[in-house]
Amino acid sequence: MELRQIRYFVKVAETRSFSQAARLLHISQSTLSEQIMTLEGELGAPLFIRDSHHVDLSDEGKMLLPLAVQISKDVETSIQKIRDVRNLATGNLEIGATYSFFPLLLVAVRDFVREYPGIHLDIICGSVDTLMRLLHEGKLDVVLSYMTASPFSNIESHPLFKSELCVVCRQGHPLGDRSEIDFAELSMHRLALPARGLQARNSLNAVLDAGKYRFDVNLEVNDINMLLDIVAGSDLVTVLSRSSVNHMKALCSIPLRNPSVSMEGAYHIQKGAYFKKAMNAFITNLKDNNDINRTIEKIEKDK
Repeated sequence: MELRQIRYFVKVAETRSFSQAARLLHISQSTLSEQIMTLEGELGAPLFIRDSHHVDLSDEGKMLLPLAVQISKDVETSIQKIRDVRNLATGNLEIGATYSFFPLLLVAVRDFVREYPGIHLDIICGSVDTLMRLLHEGKLDVVLSYMTASPFSNIESHPLFKSELCVVCRQGHPLGDRSEIDFAELSMHRLALPARGLQARNSLNAVLDAGKYRFDVNLEVNDINMLLDIVAGSDLVTVLSRSSVNHMKALCSIPLRNPSVSMEGAYHIQKGAYFKKAMNAFITNLKDNNDINRTIEKIEKDK
């Protein structure tokens, strides 16, 4: 039994077509059929039920498929580890980031691609539930988000920094020179908030649900960068993690007075998954990023 025969078997099982599998594998259909027949002969059992219109798995093929898929994954993992050893000269890194976390990535990504031009980055921005599902399915290497109230199964979470929720407004806004603001005062201003389901909004709602506050919410946006641009050009006020806004000079961030709500930035990986060398380099770059360090230092000074 050869590894290529295992790969061929899995591809035919996935496509249920010898011709389509051959095209995807970049081999001739006759070569594919010959290799499958050789594998069947070695195993002493047919793996597929064939007729002129359909290809389906035999009972033996159904039994072999999950084992063959795992073998293929193990081989790919071995190949990836070998590539990683080559001083990060090649490789791929799939990163997920929540909308609230995304602004923190800008400088870190720029520095990383300059230092490791051979590493291809795929960055997906989405809700924390969607990203954790993709991470669990092995479609992402790492997810960057603020900590959630409940842990996700089969996911390891590692803290990066803490950040407080704050009121955000444009420079020159009447609230801009305030040292702190409470929810009663906030209720007297028109708000533009992150959409429900985003982490900053979830943290805010946890506080609001415990109190008796009525707010004039004019706008809800699921894109944090758009939300920040809107606030920077209007009299609308929002509430976000301070670490999401300190990079924007057109905005002011004012601490919320009692109760204080903190959000903990973190990276999340699948339990037991291989920690790519490229991922380690990216996380190190994120931790060492000067803009983020300045943000964290400012948060600590303002406490």
